[in-house]
Amino acid sequence: MKLDYCSLFSKKNFYILFAIVLVLKIALICGMFYKDPGLLISPDSTDYINFAKQFVSQGLLIPDVTTSPAGLNEIGPGYPLLMSFFYLFIDSILLQVIINVVMGHLISFFAYKIGLLLFKNHVLSFIAAAAVMLNPTIVFYSRVVLKESITGFLFIWLIYLIILYFIDGKEGVSFKSYLWRILGAGALSTYLIHTDERFIIHIFLIMLIIILFHSVRFRKRLLIAVSYGAFILLLSVPWAARNNVVFGRPIFLSYRTASYSDSLFSKLGYEWKEIVAPINTSHIYGSISISEAAIDSIAAGLSPSSVRLRAEENIRLGLDNGVRPHGFSTMRRYLSNFSEFFKLVDLDNDFRASGYKFSKEWPLHQNVASLLSWGIFIPGFIVALLIAYRNRIIIFMFLLIAMHASFHIFIAYVVYRYRTPVTPFVILGGVYGYWLLHTMWRQKSVEKLSTEGVEL
Repeated sequence: MKLDYCSLFSKKNFYILFAIVLVLKIALICGMFYKDPGLLISPDSTDYINFAKQFVSQGLLIPDVTTSPAGLNEIGPGYPLLMSFFYLFIDSILLQVIINVVMGHLISFFAYKIGLLLFKNHVLSFIAAAAVMLNPTIVFYSRVVLKESITGFLFIWLIYLIILYFIDGKEGVSFKSYLWRILGAGALSTYLIHTDERFIIHIFLIMLIIILFHSVRFRKRLLIAVSYGAFILLLSVPWAARNNVVFGRPIFLSYRTASYSDSLFSKLGYEWKEIVAPINTSHIYGSISISEAAIDSIAAGLSPSSVRLRAEENIRLGLDNGVRPHGFSTMRRYLSNFSEFFKLVDLDNDFRASGYKFSKEWPLHQNVASLLSWGIFIPGFIVALLIAYRNRIIIFMFLLIAMHASFHIFIAYVVYRYRTPVTPFVILGGVYGYWLLHTMWRQKSVEKLSTEGVEL
């Protein structure tokens, strides 16, 4: 009996698989929690937990950051606000991690929806979404108290709406529909950038995409893009007002963005007095220069005052592994970040970022996860770009990946998990590229069969 692939990879079966895998993921997380809750915690988790509990104890608008543990000033409110809701009912991270798993799992749902718009094919959409659903990197970070799940979920949901409304959408939509689209996309975007400030770069990209790719007349495209950006600014006012009370002047998102808003307000003649101690908003590995004498002191077991604690810890870890740090030039730092963002495996102990951030070789499971996440699909994505360079969805996904990578390469620095939000787009584009190759091969096979026996 011939197998009916269209029936096997139907929309109904996708939702059945979606439900089964979700139940299995939640069961696994509950098992890990009852075995050892520490398995669900990372070094950064404590900051989110403390901020969430501070919201519960002091209220939503004005937590006392002057007595906060170090680092809370730099956290966007989105993820801690969500966590604080659960802490109203139970003083445990289990419920939060279950929600993380659900949000991480929903990434595959929106991958399926985007796949339908890209492929116009249920089978390919099923395959691509299943690859996202079972992706080891996304699954791994959904089990930890980190914002990767919520940012990945909000991000792909937003991108789905942008593709649906402004790239794949048709002209002739009513004003009411356009209004709801701006409100929906704007609300998602606002919560996303208040969860992770870095995603503001994608908001500017989305505004450009609306202007370039939307099917309506140019004046209307421009109006939609400006309205979208203005609505995000409007929704951001309450948190900026809260920051004005806490820090003594308006700050758009979090203290990490203070240098930009401070520069603007200074030019406008606005003056203020610091309520909390100023934070060095430049990254500790992106702009430091450590002397050879300081490194020798660390090697001797001392703690020189000229070196920040986290940098010292990394230097000591490198020395313990037989690797001595040395500062990178600006170009070498960019190349180091580029390599770190796109690397598929890591087999060496080395320093990266500015030359003082130690990176141990990846364990086997992380190398395998990276190969399954990017190694399999990046070549297919490149093929898709070469063959379908006029496909607006593929171009948009490429620009999202390029923008995300460029920010971390040239402005910040790279940690492996930072590429997680764009992984679904790598998978979708990769599947699309391989499908295009398969289609071209089949066409050539048919053409070859049709010419057999023909005298030329």
